[in-house]
Amino acid sequence: TIIESGIDVPNAGTILIHRADQLGLAQLYQIRGRVGRSHRKAFAYLMVDEDRSLSREARMRLDVLQRFVELGSGFQIASYDLEIRGGGNLLGGEQSGHIASIGLDLFTQLLEEAIAELRGEGVSTEEKSFEPEIQVPVVCEISTKTIADPKIRLSLYRKISSARTTEQIDAIAEEFQDRFGVIPPETANLFWLIRLKNLLIKAGVESVSISSTRTSMSVRKSSPVDIQEVMKKVAGPKSIRDPRVQITPDSKIVFQIQFGELKSHVFELENFLQQIAPKAFENPITR
Repeated sequence: TIIESGIDVPNAGTILIHRADQLGLAQLYQIRGRVGRSHRKAFAYLMVDEDRSLSREARMRLDVLQRFVELGSGFQIASYDLEIRGGGNLLGGEQSGHIASIGLDLFTQLLEEAIAELRGEGVSTEEKSFEPEIQVPVVCEISTKTIADPKIRLSLYRKISSARTTEQIDAIAEEFQDRFGVIPPETANLFWLIRLKNLLIKAGVESVSISSTRTSMSVRKSSPVDIQEVMKKVAGPKSIRDPRVQITPDSKIVFQIQFGELKSHVFELENFLQQIAPKAFENPITR
């Protein structure tokens, strides 16, 4: 217990864990992390009584700890820990019913919607969950050269795509840099793509297509975009008219602007959306 709580012996390179089958997975993970610092290679020996048979759960715990030894494997271990021990009543069959079929993400979303409904927050499911369609002329990805393991890449994609605030995106970017080094340009574009997605959701923009010379947007019927503000830029007084703004016959808003890099383009679009949907952008989200 003393070791688990965080005693630090930086010169220790080996730890022997007696009767490891009697400890929980989270405990074993914490204890194993007490040896080995930065460049020091460390060893953790999990010892069990050969005269006693191990339970199924104990074998699973030891197997998970042996399989996940790389840096940053805490999330996978926590996931297996939840699977082995069970999630209790909140996530178990007594409460959640078909959670195993629909997945934890969808269950969490349904739970949030139910809570919002009980609070009287009248936001429809469709409005909350819509995902704008985005086309950009740059590559936005986590390449295999940066991270070879497909499970880690998928985990990061899910984490990045679920970020809803600038602070969350910045925190993920900082974590990415700590774990994998300098962020490549295509991955930096991915972070800015998510910032752009959050901007579009806030403004109720259903789709956006960005080319080298123009950006075309389609807005939802329930969008906070003020069409009067758009018309002022198209055909208003000369002092506020913007020759770069047009409205096509199919009601798309076209913003004629040269594309240089995604980062600067996101700032330009945020400024433009703030002008045509001022109520939705009282607090900028990309700064």
